[in-house]
Amino acid sequence: MKGKEMTLMDWQKQYGTEEGCVEALIEQRWPEGFRCPYCGHDEGYVIIDPATRSLKLTQYLK
Repeated sequence: MKGKEMTLMDWQKQYGTEEGCVEALIEQRWPEGFRCPYCGHDEGYVIIDPATRSLKLTQYLK
C-alpha cells in the first residue's frame, strides 16, 4: 500500500508528534487490533531501536 505524499507541514497537521505518527502506523497496520501472525496472540507492545530509531511492531507478550 502506498501512502499519500505530504509536506512536512501536512505531516505536522495530521500527526503532530512522533507518538501520533506511531499510533497512526499501528492503526494502519492492525485496524482490528494487534494479532501475532505466527501464534495469534493479541497483546503486543512497541519497541523503538534507539540506534536506528526504527520501529519493531510485531513483538508480543506471551
